[in-house]
Amino acid sequence: MFEKIAKAVHAYNQVSIDAGEPYSSICVLDIEEKSTEKEILLLEDRIGIKLPEALKKLYTGFGTIKNRDLNENNCMDIYSVSYLMERLDDPDKWTRTESLGIIDMIRLSWGNDRYELDEELSPAMKSYLNKHYICFGLYRTNDNLESANYLYFDTEGRFGSVFYHQDDFEDLLQNHLHPMFKESPATHVLEELLLEAFEIITELKLEEVSDEPLDNYSGNG
Repeated sequence: MFEKIAKAVHAYNQVSIDAGEPYSSICVLDIEEKSTEKEILLLEDRIGIKLPEALKKLYTGFGTIKNRDLNENNCMDIYSVSYLMERLDDPDKWTRTESLGIIDMIRLSWGNDRYELDEELSPAMKSYLNKHYICFGLYRTNDNLESANYLYFDTEGRFGSVFYHQDDFEDLLQNHLHPMFKESPATHVLEELLLEAFEIITELKLEEVSDEPLDNYSGNG
């Protein structure tokens, strides 16, 4: 199952490696810690939800994917089990999430400061979305941290993504969240979802390293 994903990580990283420094140091993805079945059980017990088998196998057999250093554009994070547990138990309100639900995790990625989620969604609506769609990672394109595609699974174990740009909340609301109340838009298996994401960010990373040198790159966009 993981050979194609491993090849996709390698192909993505090769773009930055071929571009040389500083890309080859800061614009790569690392495959990080694997999780044990015990750790997964603890997370499931903590959130009261069983993870899809494909995601469990990714955690135990492959590991997670983490951006290195200053790589903000055209990148991916698949959150580790330990990271998710830390966020659930974090005493700091700005870095703690109340759940792994899609709304809470979108909020977390913005430092828990997205007021429009509270203005446009009732408590019942947020509760429904958080219960039915669980976020486990994200990938970003070329917006300098202004947007993200949030990766999630639904109650049937199907996978999908939700796009949110900070300047276009109406798109998130009308084209992503509202339809999720009627039926789950998730149609992917995990491998398919990740490979599609890699295809997007690898192409954009190629454009990035081709268009603009990073001699004075500061990580601030």
